[in-house]
Amino acid sequence: MEYLNELGFKIKKKDIVDGLKKVKWEGRLEIVEENPSVILDVAHNPFAFDVLFRELKRFYPEKKINLLIGVLSDKDYRKIVKISSGNCSFAACVKPAIKKGLEPYILRDLFMEEGVPSECFDSVVAGYDYLKSISEREDVILISGSHYIVGEFKRNYKIS
Repeated sequence: MEYLNELGFKIKKKDIVDGLKKVKWEGRLEIVEENPSVILDVAHNPFAFDVLFRELKRFYPEKKINLLIGVLSDKDYRKIVKISSGNCSFAACVKPAIKKGLEPYILRDLFMEEGVPSECFDSVVAGYDYLKSISEREDVILISGSHYIVGEFKRNYKIS
């Protein structure tokens, strides 16, 4: 900031702070609806899922999380399910609309092995509609697993 001021730019610390408050990173803990809270996150590897659930616990302690998930077959989906299983109440499994999308029954079976009720759905829309029907106002619906899943949700629900 000092360097820019030396160059003739008049930038105040308050301007930077105000600007940072307005920064939005789409697809990262992006809240698109309330009651229940609908959150989009493009987490697609174990590290990102670990961070995601840690943050959700911080912001939504004691809330039930219903997960809509679809991942690519080249991701470490076993670890992703292991991490997610300890944090979600239900998993709606879908296949990303891309050739290397993982078949949803693979995710469903892994979630079931971990004791998490799960179902397969033909589309993000069908999975989301089901989660809306079983979620209470105070619950969280998390849509995650890949950019493809979050993108499909945004296209179908006109979220930009």
